[in-house]
Amino acid sequence: PEGIEWPDHESGRPSFRLEDLTAANGLAHEAAHDALSDVTATIAMAKLVKEKQPRLFDYALQNRGKKQVAAMLDLKARKPFFHISGMLAKEQLYGALMMPLAQHPTNSNGIICFDLSADPEALVSLNEHQIRDRVFTASADLPEGAERIPLKVIHINKAPVVTTHKLVDTATAKRLDIDLERCERNWQRLSSMDLSDKLQLVFREQKFPPKSDAEQQLYGGFLPNQDKGLLDDVRRATASDFSQQQFYFADQRYNQLLFSYRARYFPESLSAEEQQTWLESCRWRLTDEQSGYLTLQQNRRTLDQLLADTSLSDHKRGVLQALESWSATVTQQFGL
Repeated sequence: PEGIEWPDHESGRPSFRLEDLTAANGLAHEAAHDALSDVTATIAMAKLVKEKQPRLFDYALQNRGKKQVAAMLDLKARKPFFHISGMLAKEQLYGALMMPLAQHPTNSNGIICFDLSADPEALVSLNEHQIRDRVFTASADLPEGAERIPLKVIHINKAPVVTTHKLVDTATAKRLDIDLERCERNWQRLSSMDLSDKLQLVFREQKFPPKSDAEQQLYGGFLPNQDKGLLDDVRRATASDFSQQQFYFADQRYNQLLFSYRARYFPESLSAEEQQTWLESCRWRLTDEQSGYLTLQQNRRTLDQLLADTSLSDHKRGVLQALESWSATVTQQFGL
């Protein structure tokens, strides 16, 4: 928007990072990623938008509600709408004419939408498995000649920026490189068919094998009520307590986490057998790429790539070299 400085990455793509936006616009942001500082900076950005683009601010504020967004993405009418999102193409300035096609199968707030600038033939002719591959596979990994199908789930409860398609007049369409006639043809074609069943199969959540490592089970469910009181006992416990007393959770994940907690912060509480178990666990995480953790080899490759950048500042290079030194220490410590 005019009146707001929008910084670019080195690649030429605009940055949406809060710390970049505040720096470019001279707004205070003392500690990026600190919760309170980020909230203060976000409020400052909102004030800047309200000051420089009051009509835009008022429109977004008035139409942020779930009810207003749902009306715009009405699946019975299936009218085209204009959507702005950082997930859309840079070439069209992150805007697209889209149409709603189906309700998300597992999230009632999600509406599956299609970018009308794209040819819908693949969407119409392919089966759900083929479409899933063309939606969830990175463009670089698709077979030669195959293009990603631009389906996007818009969540009506997350204040997305959606407007009437009428805002995209001829001049705006030219600026955004949107072919209005092409969008009209694609909308007419898709309006005549019902793809909702097929699309719901595409977006139905896949069942991934459960993680065996408790530290990777972030979404594995909440702690049972009978275990909650034991957490306070664990927090108060000393190394001596852990050596002399058993702490047992009904939820097996927390028994795993407790073992890792003791090994990291109270290693003297481990028996010889437990010390060996912890050592083998660390070696597994550091060497096996199937573990789900960053291995030393992966870390080495990443550091080499980053250090090859001749434009690095002395500070950043120093940080990377410190990580190199730490990696060497870990390698020696675990005999790898």
